[in-house]
Amino acid sequence: MDRCMVCGNAYEKAFRVTFADGANYVFDCFECAIHGLAPRCRHCSCRVIGHGVERSGAIFCCEHCARSSSEDLIDESARESFPASDPPAWTSSVAAPRTTGRPR
Repeated sequence: MDRCMVCGNAYEKAFRVTFADGANYVFDCFECAIHGLAPRCRHCSCRVIGHGVERSGAIFCCEHCARSSSEDLIDESARESFPASDPPAWTSSVAAPRTTGRPR
């Protein structure tokens, strides 16, 4: 009877995962296999069970985390800043409050 490498449970229906390099791992359930083998997202640390996203050798659970992580690496002093009197162009699409010209 094989013993799970994650939880230590000896189970008659344990299964073995063998990698191309010959490394063998024994698990008693998929939960333990995921815990033992699935990579963690570099941004949010969740287990990447599906396809995930790989950027510059780092693995992310989704495109959102991949983009968020790359933003975290940007030096704050290098970000473009805007004075309050000159906001970025994307804020100009917000409608200004209408005035009637009458005092309230």
